[in-house]
Amino acid sequence: MILNGERVEGNINNDTIYNGLIKFYNLENNSLISECNYVNGILEGERKDYYKNGVVSTILNYSQGKSNGYVSTYDYNGNIKTKAFYYYGIQVGGITDYRENKVQNYKFYSLDRDLLVNINYDSIKTKEITDLQKGYFFYRKSKASSVFLEGEIPIGDEYFIYTPNPPNYNFRYSIVLLDKNSKITDTLEDFDMTKPWSRFQMDNDLIASDNKVAIKLTMNDLVSQEKINMLKFLKQ
Repeated sequence: MILNGERVEGNINNDTIYNGLIKFYNLENNSLISECNYVNGILEGERKDYYKNGVVSTILNYSQGKSNGYVSTYDYNGNIKTKAFYYYGIQVGGITDYRENKVQNYKFYSLDRDLLVNINYDSIKTKEITDLQKGYFFYRKSKASSVFLEGEIPIGDEYFIYTPNPPNYNFRYSIVLLDKNSKITDTLEDFDMTKPWSRFQMDNDLIASDNKVAIKLTMNDLVSQEKINMLKFLKQ
């Protein structure tokens, strides 16, 4: 089928509604322009765009017609240029810039588009990661409750925690339990570092206990070649 000056292949009904994998070709040289997944005419799943030489230019994912997940762009030779995270069309979380397949810069944005982390890899040289910026803990606290016949009943505190993960540093965020001497006794939750944020709920029993609770960040330092641990107490 010819549509908008392109040859289109795939499951297309009489109303020109796409379903499944649809491929778009250049009429002049028959080269593949893009291939996308659709559900009832709405982008859903992976999409790939191509240069005229057949090299992939962009790989991204869609949910309900909006980019959702990681978007990777490449140059004409197939070298990666950028990798960024999108949440239903909004660029949020980490964005990494590359040159000749090497990391050049990493930035991490909040949902409010505040720049939380900014690391220039050209300027690292002899600087340890603890010298690159002031902080690595970013979170919001709110009250958590459950709805019963009697109404909403408070059940504890909920934390919305951003989890930046600069390339090569191997960041790992978790929630840990500590004793009165601030010695870690248990890990309550390990966060999925492929996601830009996570949630943690501290119930009333834990709030009332004598235990300390903290966000733990473990990371590798590129200069000292040592593993660094940091703690941010949520309850002391």
